[in-house]
Amino acid sequence: MRAVLALAALVAPLAAFPATVWTLGPSPSGETVTFSDQKGPCVGDALVAVWQKEGRAPVPACYRIEGGMVLIAFLDGDSVQLPAAMLKKTTSL
Repeated sequence: MRAVLALAALVAPLAAFPATVWTLGPSPSGETVTFSDQKGPCVGDALVAVWQKEGRAPVPACYRIEGGMVLIAFLDGDSVQLPAAMLKKTTSL
């Protein structure tokens, strides 16, 4: 239960980040990862990202771009590496 509360405390402020700079998705299953230019809880040169799917709690992550790859470490313990070319630049409305 403590882990859930700690994760909720991290996710709440992340949902309000206005500085989304890239988006990955939505996937056919409705998943989206948004990447910000904010530091958040991340260390070193990593920045905040958030995985989202309707009906599910958002999962915060830290990411960095290195050698043409996006290295993502989700705060639930999962990680993934993707080609940076998969990211879409977010435009403001």
